[in-house]
Amino acid sequence: MPYKTNAERDHEKWMTLPEAVSHICSADNCDEDSARHQLVAALADGLSVLGPLKWKREGSDKPPSFGSSPVTIPTDTPPLGRVWLKANIKWKTGTVRDNWGEYKNGKYRVLLIQRHSINRNWPPPSKLSIPSGATSTKAIDLSTHKSGGRPSERAKVFNALDMMRKEGIDMATPQKTLAEEAAKRNNKKLGDRNWSERAIKEHVSKWLDKHR
Repeated sequence: MPYKTNAERDHEKWMTLPEAVSHICSADNCDEDSARHQLVAALADGLSVLGPLKWKREGSDKPPSFGSSPVTIPTDTPPLGRVWLKANIKWKTGTVRDNWGEYKNGKYRVLLIQRHSINRNWPPPSKLSIPSGATSTKAIDLSTHKSGGRPSERAKVFNALDMMRKEGIDMATPQKTLAEEAAKRNNKKLGDRNWSERAIKEHVSKWLDKHR
């Protein structure tokens, strides 16, 4: 087995924000905006969902102290909870403005999230298996199904909205009301895993755009 450096082993345990967004897009078959909304909602839910978090160490960072000290050293860890709803995030670089710590307050830093926490909340899609010798004659609609044929949350919302329109429900109703009804018809409620209010309202908005 090839030797792995400490940096390589550490990378296997943690994800940057762009990596997490890419994973969610693949697992949930959604676009980047939806994945970002879901990720922020999960961060806002605190330690039990995606914690603990950490900042990526940089060459200029001071090494961690060893031994005991009579002076209390401020912790240098990202916060948890609803502060993430207003966090300043640069999604392309995966950096977040550290408005909370005493060490690099006001600096943009690379956030790291535990890989197993991302995988637990957004399980990787299973590979579609095709029997040996068989060929697929039916195209898979990636906009409505996840790998393996399981409908995505967006597909579930779209199906619910289609039924609501057929039933004569006024689709000019506020988007939040439509989102709540779509979730209810899937035995969900806004705020459940993969059913954040922002993500579901975005699906509703896209459905409305397609049916104008």
